[in-house]
Amino acid sequence: MGHWFLSNIPWKALAVYGVVGLVTLGTRGVDDYGFIAFVMVGVLFFSLFILITHIRLNYHYDAVIRNIIIPEFMDKRPFREFNTARKEVILEEILANVNNSVNLKLKTDYSFTNTIDLVIQYNECMDKFKRQLDKLYAEVPDEEIKGWDKFMLAAKNMADEDIEYAINNAYSPDLIQKYCKRENNSNNNIINERQDILSRNQLSQNRTS
Repeated sequence: MGHWFLSNIPWKALAVYGVVGLVTLGTRGVDDYGFIAFVMVGVLFFSLFILITHIRLNYHYDAVIRNIIIPEFMDKRPFREFNTARKEVILEEILANVNNSVNLKLKTDYSFTNTIDLVIQYNECMDKFKRQLDKLYAEVPDEEIKGWDKFMLAAKNMADEDIEYAINNAYSPDLIQKYCKRENNSNNNIINERQDILSRNQLSQNRTS
């Protein structure tokens, strides 16, 4: 993923500062108090600029990315495709659309450089919403969820349905029925109890010997 923040650094002003610093260094020397003060003040102001700009742009960036990526995935539905090659074609199309939209919105040279980063960003958006869903809407009926959260809920359910569809079309129903099960907790408890008994017996034998 291209580092979108780099395009927001004032490179021209930074270059001028560097040239002035080199001239000061050449005329006064590294031990001059004026040069030392010049460097310290410059570093301080540049650090504050980086911090403030990063916080502002990062907040704005997250909202823009979320509002662009989620609709694109809903429209193209890449998770419905199990074939890797065909899925990659869909993701590449989403990648191009997202990059164009984000650059237009942010007015900056931002871009995802590959579909892996794109899917990671999408998953981060969905994971954040799922945590919010469990926390804020645990006791709220689906019909009462409004606004963007309702849109995100639709996106989540569509993705879940698409993944289910892809799995069901890739493997036989018998295979899915056999292996798509959670482990039996009672069996696990029995195994753990037997392991504990064996461990205690071995420990007792070691003590007696």
